[in-house]
Formats: sequence, structure tokens, C-alpha cells
Amino acid sequence: ARTYAAIGHLYVDKITMRQVQSFINNLAENGVNQTTGGGLSTKTQKHYLNFISNVFRYAIKSGIVSENPCKNVNTIKFEPTQREAYTIDEEKHIIERLQEAPQKYKIFFLLAIYGGFRRGEILGFEWKDINFETGVISVVRTSAYQNKTTGTYTTTQKTRSSRRSLQLPDALIIELKQYRTEQNKQRLKLGDQWQDNDRLFTQ
Repeated sequence: ARTYAAIGHLYVDKITMRQVQSFINNLAENGVNQTTGGGLSTKTQKHYLNFISNVFRYAIKSGIVSENPCKNVNTIKFEPTQREAYTIDEEKHIIERLQEAPQKYKIFFLLAIYGGFRRGEILGFEWKDINFETGVISVVRTSAYQNKTTGTYTTTQKTRSSRRSLQLPDALIIELKQYRTEQNKQRLKLGDQWQDNDRLFTQ
């Protein structure tokens, strides 16, 4: 939609390198990314640029234009943002307060603290991803909520760094066993109303 809004009204043979570069520059401006409030990532910019370039490749084959204006267009690189981390004392305080929380919330945040897992990774965990004998948990998939139409969707990890396994502390393994027992009791209580998907977090 952004591409058509920016240059969709122009004839292909009238689109210049400067116009395409201006469009890419605009994608990097603050406020374009409605989720973060910043600009679109370099990867997303390349996606748009490749889309436009593919149109021009087809136009060249069709004899409509002789050159691809995308050839010399540059994407905008972002400096990696420095993320603040909790101190040891802050983490200890959070863990202490979690003792008062319902089991599922306690487990969610303990996995985040001890494993450094992202929200989507935690929501994607299934019981079969945990080896209770060795205490190792494996990141296999991520799960996220997109919108009312799409709902919750799951994707498998694509990169080697994303697919990883981690040894969990014994105390957390004990908590996970207790949580699994609690979840099984809830499953029996709900009967046919329970949607069995093996997830640690079912909502």
C-alpha cells in the first residue's frame, strides 16, 4: 500500500531514481513504523525496494523501459539500539514479588529472566520442548497475536541462532513440574471445553 501511495500514480517510464530514493528515505523516517514509532528497518526497506525493482525488471523485459532506477538506490541503515537490562538486585526483587503471582504468570516471567527468552518464544513453548530429566528447554517456534482477523499465529525458528537449547536451573524445573500438574488439573476440570495443544500457555 505504501508503494502505490508513493509512486503508484506515476507511469513506469517516468519514475526516476530520485523518486524511488525519496520513497525509501521516507520509510526510514520516525513515525512510519506504527508499532515502534520509529522508521522501518533496513530489512523492510529492502523488501520494498526489491518489489519495485522486480516491477522494473519485468518492464525492461517487456521493452517499456531500458534501465532500472532502483540500481543505485540505497537503503537507510540504523544504529543498533542499546537496551537497558535489569540489575541483579532488580531481578531478585522481581523474583520475590513473583512468589505472590498466579503460577502461569510466575512461570512466564521466570522463563524470561532465567532464559532470556522473548515473549513470542515463551508463548510458543510446548511441553515436549522441555526435557525434565536433563533440565534442557529448546526454542523451536514463536507464537504471537497479530489482529482480530488473523488472530494468533505460530512460526518455526528460521535461523541457527534462534533455534537454541538452554539448561534451566533446578528450581525452575521444579516450578515447571508444579505448573504442569496444575494445568493437568485444569484440563480435567474443563473436560471437553479444554483445547489440547500441548502449549505451556494456552491463552
